[in-house]
Amino acid sequence: MGASFVEQPLARAVRVRRRLGLAIAVIGFAVPMAGCRLPATHLENSAPSNCADCHREIVGQWEESAHSRAWTNPQFVAATDGRRNEACLPCHAPNPLLEQPPTDPPQLRATRRESGVDCQACHSVACAYAGPYRSWGPHPVKKDRTRLPCSALCGSCHTVEYEEYLSLYAPVAEAAGEHRQCATCHMPAGISRLTQGHVLSYAHPRRIVHDHSLAGWTDHRPEGVVGIGPVASRRRADNQLEVNFTLTNCGAGHRIPTGRFGQGELRILVAVLGADGLTLGLNELALLPGDPRSLAPGRPAPFSLGVRIPESSQPAMVRVLVERAERERSMRYPLASGEWPAPSGP
Repeated sequence: MGASFVEQPLARAVRVRRRLGLAIAVIGFAVPMAGCRLPATHLENSAPSNCADCHREIVGQWEESAHSRAWTNPQFVAATDGRRNEACLPCHAPNPLLEQPPTDPPQLRATRRESGVDCQACHSVACAYAGPYRSWGPHPVKKDRTRLPCSALCGSCHTVEYEEYLSLYAPVAEAAGEHRQCATCHMPAGISRLTQGHVLSYAHPRRIVHDHSLAGWTDHRPEGVVGIGPVASRRRADNQLEVNFTLTNCGAGHRIPTGRFGQGELRILVAVLGADGLTLGLNELALLPGDPRSLAPGRPAPFSLGVRIPESSQPAMVRVLVERAERERSMRYPLASGEWPAPSGP
């Protein structure tokens, strides 16, 4: 009885102390949060360099992307006659896309065009931002997982790819129960914090964050983007080995290659090897965007290439290599490859 009488005040004191500590912690967290709230003028005219004060990783990724160079890319400047072709300009420095009806074409912004497709282009909504997570921190963030990430938003500018996605991929994906967006491949998800560089960063839990480098030229892509079907070959009378095979676009939700103005091509190379592994002959085919032989999602496409070889040679293997390449071949990335036995005999 006596012990209980003593313990009750002590228990109450402990509870009060805990609550006081919690209140101090909350105040200590709230005061700096309120103190670092961004003014409306900063939100209305925020360059990526300002966003980098907190979002270092994301802005660093964006700086490596084609989006950051959309306005300054020398190829774009030359192709638009020094930016005189006004029809091409809005997608390279757009006003915030979420602030307009989704069916309207992008509008060219008046300032900071050198930033290209910047943070505001995809995230700004009036004096706030839209993102996959709600936040009341330094600036308000509205949770919007309907449009971020969403293929329709990408399709505001990438119209050819989006039309292919809707007409070629979406019906097949729906029947198979797939729900892959453009971001699935072009903005792969990882686990990270949304902010870095200040003490409040650690208040953010580690969560799913998408890569903003939007790398089109990378070897970090899912396995099996292109599948090479059965390969059959026969020797012809004109000292050529005729190689027949199919290629299937297994990984992209659009044609490979795709786009209207891109510099990419699909390079298909067939080599015939002797028993010693040396090349007896080779042939290649390059497909540019818009070629009717480009690879539609999930549809095997037949190909046949003839490879001239020495008359007295004995082919042993046929090698098929599929690459994505920049038109000047300064960058190449393999999509698929394999070797198959060649027919023996004359």
